Amino acid sequence: MSAEVDEANSTGWTTAFKYNAVIYLILMILTVLMLCCMIIPGVPPGAVTGATGCIVCFGTPLLAGAILSAVRLGSENGAPCAESELITYQDEEDPTIFTTFALNAATLKTLFIIQFVFLCPMQCCAICGGGIGSVVLTAAKMGGDDNFHMQ
Repeated sequence: MSAEVDEANSTGWTTAFKYNAVIYLILMILTVLMLCCMIIPGVPPGAVTGATGCIVCFGTPLLAGAILSAVRLGSENGAPCAESELITYQDEEDPTIFTTFALNAATLKTLFIIQFVFLCPMQCCAICGGGIGSVVLTAAKMGGDDNFHMQ
């Protein structure tokens, strides 16, 4: 019964923060792997193309995370909490370090805005970077030994 009451009174902000953290962690891992594929010799161009495709496919879950943030922020429980100055966390060692509902709401609102600002550039950079990496790797494989030798 208490779990139902807690869920009914919850803002859901923690869920939004966790969801977005997981999405960004996956995007970071895929981006690092794509960059490693471009740096390591002998990696097939298809690996970079595949990583690029995975990164681009995460645009939809990223958009869903932005929408989740907005919905949770404007929900029936979220809107009143966004204006509350009640402390939600205070550091035991340094009481001057704390957060309030209003600060958490501002952070969630900032996350929402940043997601929309960077969604398109991130997708374009992933497509362009992955495409350029694939071309460079393909050209390197096709080039062979281009060095001119004097005799």
